[in-house]
Amino acid sequence: MKTKKKLLNILFLLVVIMTSVVLLFISINNGFSNGSVSHAQTLFWGYLAIFGGGVLTLGILESASENPCHDAVDVFKKRIDNLADGLNASGLDYTKKYINARNTANYNQALDMHSMYKSYYLVRREKYKQQIDELLEEWATAGKPYQLTSILWKVFLSVAVIAQFTSCGYTLGVDIKNSYTESKENHQIYWTAKDVSLPHLLDSTCYVFNPENIVSEHTVSILNEKLQQMNQELGIESAVFIVGHVQNQDIFRFAQDVFDLYKIGRNDRGLVMVLAYEDHVYRTHTGYALESELTDAECHQLEARYLIPYLKAGQPDSAMIHLTSAFYNTLENKPLPYASSSYSRNTESDTNSEDALTGYVFLYLLGLVILFIIYFVVGDIRGWHLHIYAKNKRQTNIFKKELSILPLLFGGNDFMFFSGGGSSSHSGSSRSGGSSWGGGSSWGGGHFSGGHYGGGGSGGGGSTSRW
Repeated sequence: MKTKKKLLNILFLLVVIMTSVVLLFISINNGFSNGSVSHAQTLFWGYLAIFGGGVLTLGILESASENPCHDAVDVFKKRIDNLADGLNASGLDYTKKYINARNTANYNQALDMHSMYKSYYLVRREKYKQQIDELLEEWATAGKPYQLTSILWKVFLSVAVIAQFTSCGYTLGVDIKNSYTESKENHQIYWTAKDVSLPHLLDSTCYVFNPENIVSEHTVSILNEKLQQMNQELGIESAVFIVGHVQNQDIFRFAQDVFDLYKIGRNDRGLVMVLAYEDHVYRTHTGYALESELTDAECHQLEARYLIPYLKAGQPDSAMIHLTSAFYNTLENKPLPYASSSYSRNTESDTNSEDALTGYVFLYLLGLVILFIIYFVVGDIRGWHLHIYAKNKRQTNIFKKELSILPLLFGGNDFMFFSGGGSSSHSGSSRSGGSSWGGGSSWGGGHFSGGHYGGGGSGGGGSTSRW
């Protein structure tokens, strides 16, 4: 019974460890591939609220003044103390008798006495072990009324550890991605149509390729929502590319190659928008059928009104949001939007949020330590570790040959004494017992079914603007 219970505990521990490790690596990959700072922050505060509140609630219940489980555990601890005191007293008695006897004995007689008293002690210690095993079996029966609460504690702490590994892994993945992105930004990338990926192919609600984080994630969400609306209501498929540079600063070639490679637009109603922010150039590229609804002149006028002023002001977020809204309203024959609100990216806020990720990872690790402390504290007061308590109460084996015989070789006297903690002393010394993006990878969500493009083409319609 005892062996079976021990094996089950080991198996449960292995399951928790393996699950935590597997989810850690999965969440790191997910955070690196599709994660965001805002999601990492939400995850942290959600974890803190759920499991922090859970620990606080269970802790308050556990610390109730009248808890029969605590009283029962204290009774069994006192019985263990009595058994351990008996063993330790026997050890001390054997030690004194041995010291007195060997003072008048020669070397060989001392060896025989050492063996004799050592055997006495070992027999007494074995009896102690049997008594402890019987007591633990008794506790297994006496503690049954409190097992449900103990199981709840263990399940809660196990889930908390697994969730902590998962949350920490996601946050670490986002942090690694940001560091990687920052290092990539220090090296200029000149994009071609073959290098980019289309998020829409992995997630049917995503249309924006923003690998260098030129616009914020909030802006990307706004653009995706508006472009999805354009797709559903007007049947216009879109692809938006926001990069630092395009190869040879040839933005027309880039946009046309995108149409040729990916066939944007059902029934030739495709719309490609390209912002090469560091090249200071923007391109609107329309499919064959869309050219009559969104003419080159209209594209140029809308860019001049809604895009260029914000780009000159260093606000690419506002520029792309206003221009996209203007395209939608024009195609819907609605009044053009009022271009005054600013959606400029708060760089300082984003930087502070990204810097906070490292702090979150540290807090997760600190929380893991706290959970282990809670486990041992709760386990102590609920009797999970009575076998460890019994082992620690027992003094270490005082009849070690090397400790007993060495002083004889040097003619020492009273070289051995019995003390708390299982220490032996001689001449003042003592011993104590004891995937990355770029080059064809994708930033598509992965949580939704992928989309596809309808096989459209473009004759080069649209407009190019510089600032």
